[in-house]
Amino acid sequence: MFNALKPLKKKGLIITKKTSGQTTTIKMNTSSENEPVQNLNYTSSESEPLPVQNLNTHKKEKESLQKKDIYPLSYLDQIPEKDIEQFTGDYKCNGEQVLEMAEKIKLYCESQNKRYKNYRATLQGWLLREYKKRSRPSQKARYVIDEVRNVARLMSVDK
Repeated sequence: MFNALKPLKKKGLIITKKTSGQTTTIKMNTSSENEPVQNLNYTSSESEPLPVQNLNTHKKEKESLQKKDIYPLSYLDQIPEKDIEQFTGDYKCNGEQVLEMAEKIKLYCESQNKRYKNYRATLQGWLLREYKKRSRPSQKARYVIDEVRNVARLMSVDK
């Protein structure tokens, strides 16, 4: 048996069984009884390396579930109205500029063969870099503005 397999066997992750000749069967030791045990059959020799196979199928399933939650490239083609409103409120730009920036990102990705995990976050980053954030009034300034409005409303009612 290869030295690399000994620690896996000691931890109980695999079960090895030598059969006739130089054929060794390796089985994954799964914790759940409902899951089938995966078999890997190979003919071993000292000169051939052990064939590499991905034994962790759960990791791939988990990654595919996570990828569904992320905004794909197609998001840039059909940005929801609510997101455009949020971007125009957060950044010093209008809806047309948001759509232009989305087109720039899409063209850049296609020409440079670039991929992002989350195209919504990418769009936000590009908008921030290009248009900067809108300054929001502080809480104290909002209080003063509200008070001025209240006084103006009272003065208009009194007339």
